Amino acid sequence: MFLGGLLAVADGSWPLWATISIAVLAVLVIAGVLVRLLGATVRSLSLRNESERVKSEVALARAEARFRTVFEGAPLGIVVVDVDGTLRETNAAFDVMLGYERRELVGKTMKDLSDESDRERTLEAFGALVRGEVSSYEHEMRYKRKNGSTLWADVSVTYVPEDDEPFAIAVIDDVSDRIVIRDRLIHEATHDALTSLPNRGLFSAQLGDALRSRLPGLAVAFVDLDHFKVVNDSLGHLAGDALLRAVAQRLRSIMRPGEMVARLGGDEFGVIFLDEDIEARVEWLHATVAEPANIEGRRLYTTASVGVAVAHARYERAEDLLRDADIALYRSKADGRATYTIFNEVMHESAVRRLQISSDVRDAINEPDQFRVAFQPLVRLTDWKTVGYEALVRWQHPREGMIQPDLFIPAAEETGVIVRLGREVLIRSLERLAQEQRDDPTLTMHVNVSVQEIMHGDLPEHVFAAIKATGVRPETVTLEITENAIIDTSTGAGAVLERLRAGGVKICVDDFGIGYSSLRYLSLFPINSLKIDRSFVSGTGSGIASEPICRMLLDLARSLDLTVVAEGIETTEQAERLCGLGATTGQGYIFSRPIIPERGGPLILPPNLLAGRPMQISA
Repeated sequence: MFLGGLLAVADGSWPLWATISIAVLAVLVIAGVLVRLLGATVRSLSLRNESERVKSEVALARAEARFRTVFEGAPLGIVVVDVDGTLRETNAAFDVMLGYERRELVGKTMKDLSDESDRERTLEAFGALVRGEVSSYEHEMRYKRKNGSTLWADVSVTYVPEDDEPFAIAVIDDVSDRIVIRDRLIHEATHDALTSLPNRGLFSAQLGDALRSRLPGLAVAFVDLDHFKVVNDSLGHLAGDALLRAVAQRLRSIMRPGEMVARLGGDEFGVIFLDEDIEARVEWLHATVAEPANIEGRRLYTTASVGVAVAHARYERAEDLLRDADIALYRSKADGRATYTIFNEVMHESAVRRLQISSDVRDAINEPDQFRVAFQPLVRLTDWKTVGYEALVRWQHPREGMIQPDLFIPAAEETGVIVRLGREVLIRSLERLAQEQRDDPTLTMHVNVSVQEIMHGDLPEHVFAAIKATGVRPETVTLEITENAIIDTSTGAGAVLERLRAGGVKICVDDFGIGYSSLRYLSLFPINSLKIDRSFVSGTGSGIASEPICRMLLDLARSLDLTVVAEGIETTEQAERLCGLGATTGQGYIFSRPIIPERGGPLILPPNLLAGRPMQISA
C-alpha cells in the first residue's frame, strides 16, 4: 500500500495532500522504528554496563578478601603506618610477635614500640621515606614486646604515595633465633670457653681501639699464674680448671668501666687498665690473685708473675704494647716470680740482646770450641779438702767475649741447642775427671742436666757412653737436676733417673728450696744429694742469710739419708757455721771461683785449697 501510494504520487494519480500525508507517515514510521531500535540498543548497553559494574564490584570484593586473607594469614608481620608514624593497621602475626591485642597496637607510634637503642636510627630512616628521599628501606631493628623482652626483626618499609591519604607498609620478619645463634657464634669466636672471658683476639682489638683513642691511664698487664702446672699434676685438670675460673672471677671483679680482663691461653691472663695510678692497681690485682681459693674442698694458694706496659705517647701499635708487657713478665719470672714488673727501655734493650744471643747460640753450637768448661771445686768443710768439681759452661763469644751461662743457657734451652751443648759439656767434664783422678781416684764430678736433655729420651745411653769412653767410675759422676725437672711429670724424669741410678750414676737436686715441689718427690725419686741454694747462704753480712731454713733443710736431708752441698759460701764465718749445722760439703767463692783450664792442661787450684785449712766448728 505504501509503495502503491508512492507509485501513485509518482504518476500523478494521487492528490498533493495525500502525497504529503503519506510522506509524513513514512517519516513517522521510520522514526518509530529507529526509536525502537535505539531504545533496544540503550537498554542492551545499560544492562551490559550494570553487569560489568557488578562483576567489577565482585572482583574488587574478592581481591580485598584475598588481600585480607593474605594480610591476616601471612607468617610475617605486616603493619600499615601513617606518615606521622602511627600504626593504622596490624596483622595477626605482628600482634603475636609483640604479645599485644590489636586494639592495643593500633594508634601506637613506631617510637612507642622500637627499642630505645634503635629509635633514632628508625625515625631518621622513616623520615627520609616520607620526604621522598627514598622509596623504601630495609634494616635490622629491635622491638619491645609487651612483656619487656626484645624482638629482633628484619624490617622492610615501602611508601605508598596516595594523593589523599599516603601511608607506608612495613613487613617484619622475626629473626630473634637467628640473632641468638649469631651472637652465640660471635661470643664463642671472641671468648674463652672455660672462663667466658674475652680471648686474645678480642683483647688485642679492644687494646688497639683504646690506643688509637689515646685513653688516659691506658696500660696493659700480663698475668701468669706461678707453678700452675703443679696443681694440674697433683690434683688433676678439673681442679686446675676450677682454679682458673676462680682467678678469672677475681680479676673480673676488680675491673672498672672501659677496662677488660681476658684469658690469653693456658694460665695467662691479660688486663687493660685505665688508671693513672697503675702501681696501686697492679698491687691490688696481685693481692687479689694471692687470696686462697677453695677448690674441691681444698684451700689452694697461688701467686702470679705480672708484667706491665704503660701506653706512653710513643706507642702507635697494640702489638708493641703487648710485646713490652711480655718483656716485663719475663723479667718478673726471672726475678723469682710472685712479683710484678713495669716495663722500661732497659728491658727492651735486654730483650733485643736475648734475641741476638738466641740467634748466635744456634750458630755457635756448630763451632763447639767457642764453649769452654769451667770447674768449681766442691770442698769438704771440715778441712777444705777438694772432693770434687762442678762443671760450668762458659761461652767465648767471638765479638762480645766471655758470656755467663745465665745469659745464654735460657736461649739454648728455648732453641733446643741445649741438648747438643749438654752432651759436649758432659764428655769434656768426664775427660777432665779422668785426668784429675790420676792423682786422686776419689774425686767426683757434678754435671748439670737440663729438662730438655731429660725429655730427649736417650740421656742414659749418652751418659753411659761418655763414662765408658773416659774410663771413669759411674759412682764418681753426679748429675744435677732442678726441682722442676722432677715435679713436671711430662719430662718422664722418674724413668730416666731410675735407669741412671741403676747404672751407678748419682743424682743431686740443684738449688733446692727455691722451687714449688712437694717434699714427697724426694722420697719417690732416686736422689742421692741436695744443694742448698745460695740465696739461703749468701747475705749482706758475714753470717748465713737464712739459718733457720738451712737448719731445716739439713735436718730433712739427714732424715732421708741424703748428703748436702751448700753453695754460695762467701765467708769463713758462713763455712764454719754450716759445718756446725751438719753440712759436710761446700762450694763458693771463699774456696775458689770457677777455673777454666786449657784443654788438656792442668787444673790449677788456689793456694788455700792446696794447703787445706782445719775448721773451728761452732756449736
